[in-house]
Amino acid sequence: MARVLDENELIGNWTLVGNERDQLSGRRGATKLGFALLLGFYALNGRFPTGGAEFPDQVVAYVARLVDVPLQSWGCTSGMAGRDRRRTAAQERDGGQRGLPPRGGGAARAARAAPAGVG
Repeated sequence: MARVLDENELIGNWTLVGNERDQLSGRRGATKLGFALLLGFYALNGRFPTGGAEFPDQVVAYVARLVDVPLQSWGCTSGMAGRDRRRTAAQERDGGQRGLPPRGGGAARAARAAPAGVG
C-alpha cells in the first residue's frame, strides 16, 4: 500500500512554481494534467516516470485541483493506462495518426535540428 502524503508534502513537492504555470498555457484536459504531473515528477525525482502508475492517486487528485482539470480526464486512475499505451504503440506503427510523424530516425532528426557548427 502506498504511503499517504501529508498536505505539506503535497504542497512542497507538487505545487507549480516559477514559469511552470506558463508552460501549461494552451494545454487542456488530460494533456494539461499530464504535463503538470511530468513537471512535478521530474523536479522531485530527476527523471521522467515510466508510466502513470508511478503517480499516487493522492498526487493526481491534488495536481488536478491545482490546474483546474477534472480528475476523470486522467485515464490512468481508471485502468486506461494499458489501453493508452497500446493505442500509442499502434499510432507509432501506423506512421502516426493525427499528423504526428512516425518515430525513428532520431539521430538524423537531431543532427538536422542542431545549430550550425555543433555536432
